[in-house]
Amino acid sequence: MKWFSKIVLSCALASLAVVSVRTKSVGSESADVSPATFGAVCDGRRDDGAAFQAALDFVAQRGGGSVLLPAATCFIDRTLVVGDRTTIRGSGPLSILVRGNTSSVGPLYQGPTNCETNVGFTGRALFMNSRYNCGNRGIILSSFAIDGSRVTDVPLSVLIAFSAIADTHIDSLSIVGAAQDAIFFKNGGVNTSITNTTIDGFNMRWGNGAGIHIEMWANANLPTDPATPVLISNNRIVVRGPNFCTGGPASENLRKPCDGDAQCASGKCGDGAVYAINAGKPGGASSPGPGAAVIISNNQVELTNRHYGIGSFFSAYTQIEGNRIAAIKSATAWSGLSTGIVCTGNTQAAVLGNAIVNRSARWNLAMLEIRGYTSAFEIGNNSITAGSGSHGLVIGACGDGRTSGGIVHNNLVSMPGIVGTVFRPIVLRNATNITLTDNVTSPSVPVALQCPPAT
Repeated sequence: MKWFSKIVLSCALASLAVVSVRTKSVGSESADVSPATFGAVCDGRRDDGAAFQAALDFVAQRGGGSVLLPAATCFIDRTLVVGDRTTIRGSGPLSILVRGNTSSVGPLYQGPTNCETNVGFTGRALFMNSRYNCGNRGIILSSFAIDGSRVTDVPLSVLIAFSAIADTHIDSLSIVGAAQDAIFFKNGGVNTSITNTTIDGFNMRWGNGAGIHIEMWANANLPTDPATPVLISNNRIVVRGPNFCTGGPASENLRKPCDGDAQCASGKCGDGAVYAINAGKPGGASSPGPGAAVIISNNQVELTNRHYGIGSFFSAYTQIEGNRIAAIKSATAWSGLSTGIVCTGNTQAAVLGNAIVNRSARWNLAMLEIRGYTSAFEIGNNSITAGSGSHGLVIGACGDGRTSGGIVHNNLVSMPGIVGTVFRPIVLRNATNITLTDNVTSPSVPVALQCPPAT
């Protein structure tokens, strides 16, 4: 089986430049500036949004450069629009951008080539790229903190929303309290990465989304290529948002926090899809356009409240490797109900060397679940421990497309809590031609076969 080699991100960040020093670039003059030059006060109270945008516009007009953030708290009550070849760099946790709740208009391009008309997008994003859906290159966000906790209205409140991007990297950010998704890459982009970033709390006010979200659409350019997947690596993501009602009146659906079905008019609490990391196509296999291509490696995910760890759906290539996913405590009654890794309908997938530690997974899902594959996949060297209330590793799905041609090897599935229940460490559903070798399970019981495929 041939897998794409790992992509190693090598991004040498320049030393902190002196404000207003300019350096020559090919065909243009790049600029390094401070928002203070344009009137930012960064006292944490007054709105510095206009000054920040003026600094970004200054850089864009000169063909690129850096906006250097002060070691201070800056209140931003608008969407900041970022152009090509722009770096926004701070002084680590000392540089804090606080997003207010005021909506503003950002870019949104539409047309036959996704570039003809900017119809505008009204929401509460903190950052959007200037040619959203059409295409931008060379955007870097590095070494600062974002506080989204003052955003109270949803939806349309993603903190970082980029679409159709290339050579774009997010590194060493600290994001807290995102009302909706923390980072959203529409179409994933070409040569893009999200690394060394901490996201502590997202989807705090909306019951559907992800901390890091790669979503593929036909109405945007620069989709991911399996030869150059999006790299999502060495991040820490804490999924601490509440449960939300699903269904029922609009005032409740995905908006009303809940701690049990009886609190929702629909009778359904916590059935929305909130992932730490998610890549997929809305509408599934029938959606036009290519699937995502992602490498999700060495991330630490902490889960609660019936949320999910890592998901990949109808992707062109998925490598999920070396991640640690664990359930954490919360103040709600359903604090232990969570799910580790779910992959559906991807063309190629490798799920290798992950550790999943859950107190109790959702009853209708497994701690690691792979389903709907019609081509080769590999699941190996994963450790699934301390779970109960569900199956451990499930290959395939009843009533779904047949899953076949995979190798499942050297996995440890230790779930003593399922002794005496209907749950099993390893389950095959509507699956054929699956090679299982050197897997260790506790309890030591045979692989369960459910809804076997018709012959």
